[in-house]
Amino acid sequence: MLTLPLMLLASQLKRIIGVTGDEILRRFLGVVLAALAIQFIYDGIANLISQ
Repeated sequence: MLTLPLMLLASQLKRIIGVTGDEILRRFLGVVLAALAIQFIYDGIANLISQ
């Protein structure tokens, strides 16, 4: 329900934050994604060991 309005506002937001802000946001979200992936792997290995 909230996704469509946010996607429609994405171009205006990108214009506001500029190229540098876009790069910072991409790198930050990349780090968050990598951290989530590591957490999922860790949880999977921990579950395998505990069984």
